[in-house]
Amino acid sequence: MEESQLKNFLSILFRIDGFSSFMLEYKSNIKDGFDFLDSFVEWRTKKQPLSSDENLIITIVREKINDFNKTIIPPILFFDSTQRMDESIVSAFSKDLNSAKTGRKAIVDAKYQRYKTITESFIYDEVEDKGLIEKYADAEHPLVYAEISQSVINSGAYTVGLHFLFKNIKFINSCPNVYWNSPFGLFGCWQSLWEFGRLLGSDIQNLPNQTLSKYYKLLFLLMSRAIAVGTALKMAQVCDIFRNRAEMLRLHRIPFMSIFMDKGFIASNMDVQFISDCYRGYMYSCELGIGDLFQQMLWDSKKMYEYGSLTQIGNYDNGYKEIEDATWMKLVERGRIRSIEVSSSLCTDYENGLLQFSSDEWELICSKIASKHYDHCRKYDWKDFK
Repeated sequence: MEESQLKNFLSILFRIDGFSSFMLEYKSNIKDGFDFLDSFVEWRTKKQPLSSDENLIITIVREKINDFNKTIIPPILFFDSTQRMDESIVSAFSKDLNSAKTGRKAIVDAKYQRYKTITESFIYDEVEDKGLIEKYADAEHPLVYAEISQSVINSGAYTVGLHFLFKNIKFINSCPNVYWNSPFGLFGCWQSLWEFGRLLGSDIQNLPNQTLSKYYKLLFLLMSRAIAVGTALKMAQVCDIFRNRAEMLRLHRIPFMSIFMDKGFIASNMDVQFISDCYRGYMYSCELGIGDLFQQMLWDSKKMYEYGSLTQIGNYDNGYKEIEDATWMKLVERGRIRSIEVSSSLCTDYENGLLQFSSDEWELICSKIASKHYDHCRKYDWKDFK
């Protein structure tokens, strides 16, 4: 937002006692209206509480800034904090879920291995019910249902796990989505949609083309939105979403090349998107002070740029350093812009109902999953790692 434009919105604040003095003390450039407004409210509150009339002025200014931001910020990035849902249930659920963990774990090798010299594995926690399922059966929150579903499915109890997974269909398929400005709700939506694909396995390729395309589009949109809202709120979960989105685009390059082409990016290379997402995820983790935990993302971005592969190291001829007409950082920026423009265009499709699954499509997806999986109490070899 231009500083001159922003000051026009903020001029009404001169009606509040002390604002003139605050402006004389405020040394930074005014770039973000909300940050500036919060600074003033904090400054003024320390000196004297705001009156009801002054609070009303603050509310009016917030609305003006919010309306203006809608006109200049891409739809996928626009975060309206006033529309954020109460998600306090997530904190309570997390405590209950941790209490239900037995301390035993299972180590399972990843289906797709990215490296030649390292075996990648997932570590799952064993969870006992302890009344968790009954307590949160009607939680009506996507992340709660997603976490219960995953925990129960990992134990081999598919019947109960799929029941909770299917409960999230109404949130995934709804537009407008009441959790569009709520991070945990978004996390639950994309995680559950991802889980549908994981449980389908290779059968996902047998879905009708229109259904499959819709699946990939909606998953990309929800992940992109979760990144946008999570970033605005400085949440660490965003790092993992960047990683997962990068892998999704790399492993499913053909459908996503088609999606990007439909949105105006002819012959888009999904490896460039991988380079971009991995680098951006790492840099974001550094902003949070946890870069050491995500350094592999930096290395993978660089390896893909230099060698065109995560495994064929040493052959510079296949690297995008030689193939593309751009530096590493230019490719990172190119991928960032494409992600924003594609996901923003998908926002429009979403609002127009083009990404919603019909009841027949959901029935097909759910029946395929139910026919593939059955209850098995010894799905994993749980071990005590204490």
